[in-house]
Amino acid sequence: LRDALPICLRLGTLLQQCPTIVQMWFTDHPRKFAQFAGQENQVLVPTADQRWAIHDLATGHPLYPPFGTAGSGGSISLSPASHLAAVGSEEGTSGLVRVWNFVTGQEVTSLACESSLGAVAISSDGSRVAAMAHTKAIVWRLGNREPIQVLAGHSNPIMSLGFSPDGHRLVTGSQDATARVWDLQSRSEEHTSELQSLRHL
Repeated sequence: LRDALPICLRLGTLLQQCPTIVQMWFTDHPRKFAQFAGQENQVLVPTADQRWAIHDLATGHPLYPPFGTAGSGGSISLSPASHLAAVGSEEGTSGLVRVWNFVTGQEVTSLACESSLGAVAISSDGSRVAAMAHTKAIVWRLGNREPIQVLAGHSNPIMSLGFSPDGHRLVTGSQDATARVWDLQSRSEEHTSELQSLRHL
């Protein structure tokens, strides 16, 4: 028993240092998706009707009303500081990005595009929204429903995109094996890097 005591003490110390493990189950959800929602105790997950909800990891319960259009699917990007979420969806042959206040569950605005859209991104301050449209990236300023920039330069479809922390630059990664950094203030391409990991796919 004396020999087992140090082991028990070490195990207790280890368990205290381990993060809490929270299990969440997806049943009939068509999207198996989860990400942190800006804070360590909050996670974004899809709802059963294909909307979105932010859950408290301590209780497992939603913190706010669900948001999004039921059955729309699409990609999502959060701006926790501004409580905004950009959600992309398809409307026939065109694309649509809806911006929601994820605390109130209310739609703030919608941004339309004539072509189908892929991944979306919203800047950390919630002032700009971007979406990929095949080989181009479209940028809107929130409050202006018309695109303010269309960034062209990739020769193959864009697969991902994201804003810099200050929202002044956008990075796009493409199947053409390049990542391009765009200066949104000067409206020019700032840097291009070859992505060796994509070159061999």
